[in-house]
Amino acid sequence: NREGIWSLQIEWLLKRHFAKKKVLAIQGIKCLSLIFIDKVSNYMGDEPKIKNLFVKKYKELYPEFHDGMIPTDEEIKNVQGYYFAQNSKGEFADNEGGLKEQKKIYELILQKKDELLTIGNSVEFIFSHSALGVGWDNPNVFNIATLNNSYSDIKKRQEIGRGLRICVNQKGVRVYDANNVEEGARINQLTVI
Repeated sequence: NREGIWSLQIEWLLKRHFAKKKVLAIQGIKCLSLIFIDKVSNYMGDEPKIKNLFVKKYKELYPEFHDGMIPTDEEIKNVQGYYFAQNSKGEFADNEGGLKEQKKIYELILQKKDELLTIGNSVEFIFSHSALGVGWDNPNVFNIATLNNSYSDIKKRQEIGRGLRICVNQKGVRVYDANNVEEGARINQLTVI
């Protein structure tokens, strides 16, 4: 059951994200999570299965990590960023052509990394279908969920590579782990789900 697997992946991603976010925020580090999806229509379509699962799980798990508080629909909407290809008619497609037409999201995610990395910026989860050919890198991706089927080792390495950067704090300074840090206390550790 693909949707059952996606639901579990999203649940694990959210738990890791919320736990890491608390620890990293104390050190002035913004936590980002990247979600690779199988097709754009599962996030942007008439029946956005992945988006609906994300919203459902977010509402379920948020109180556990936020002193029982309940997130508003607006808050849930604002933590989500995405970049998908669009054609000239504004229709989303499962390829990279026309990506630059989504100006605001495109600029935030691909060009204004400093703004995206600001703790005050609400975007924490980035959904993507075709992020590998546009050279997108961000040093603060701490979690990756692959809700897509891929049998290519190269593609999987490229996806994981999006989270293999040394993170930066709010001043833009790289934050390194000490050589003798215990695994549970390591900052620069990527979780792949």
